[in-house]
Amino acid sequence: MAANAPNSNRLWSDLLVEELFRLGVQTFCVAPGSRSTPLVAAVFRNPRARAVVHFDERGCGYFVLGHAKRDMQPAALVTTSGTAVANCMPAVVEASMSGVPMIVLTADRPSALRDTGANQTIEQNRMFDGYVRWFFELPPPHPDVDPALVLTTVDQAVHRARTDRGPVHLNLPFAEPLLTDAADDEVLSDRLVRDTGYTYGAARVLSIEATMHRWSLDALLYGWCMTGRVAFIGPNASGIDAGVPEGSALGVRIISVDEPRFIGAAQLWATVRFTVAMEDP
Repeated sequence: MAANAPNSNRLWSDLLVEELFRLGVQTFCVAPGSRSTPLVAAVFRNPRARAVVHFDERGCGYFVLGHAKRDMQPAALVTTSGTAVANCMPAVVEASMSGVPMIVLTADRPSALRDTGANQTIEQNRMFDGYVRWFFELPPPHPDVDPALVLTTVDQAVHRARTDRGPVHLNLPFAEPLLTDAADDEVLSDRLVRDTGYTYGAARVLSIEATMHRWSLDALLYGWCMTGRVAFIGPNASGIDAGVPEGSALGVRIISVDEPRFIGAAQLWATVRFTVAMEDP
């Protein structure tokens, strides 16, 4: 139903960007275009996401590739539909061959507009076959589809990018009208909390700085951050006891992980700061 499209586009895009951020994908390189408007708007609405704008999709792809190599964290590439997607191929191939995690988010028109001569509409599904570790196309946002689908899809995408060490591709169709009115913000905010359990400020937010072995850090980044939005940290967890009461286990939602600072010539130990929301399980 076209009348519901603006609300659903806004809700799903906000969920996608927020979930990526909570899983450690905090930088979004954007090559703006018409069909990607909901995604681009969601990136710039999120106060914690880092947005980088590039006029060219090929250059945008290489920025994301370089970012992942430097920071050991995947970044997201956001493009509009059509030939813009094809311009991402060189960076995707290099990321695949180099084993570098990358999240490719391509906006698209709904399937009803494919093979109809619609402007900037090509077959984007599996365009990067053979070079991505995982591909999934979400349905166009709609009130009748559980928005939790967005969260589980993003969780799987980040998991595959990190564990399989390479790019993943999410194709995201959006129906028109693409934008929502400002008057819908309150309704969307209420639905964001009601439908997904996301809350801001209900839990204690703590900043924990820890020193841990590189292997423990990898386990944290590639395990807890990815397998779900809630992790359980026990009192004996190496290097992250600060703020956790003795003899108890709290439900911990990892909000963000800062870039680790590696110590010593062997670079086997790292100091890292986590921002977490802690609440009783």
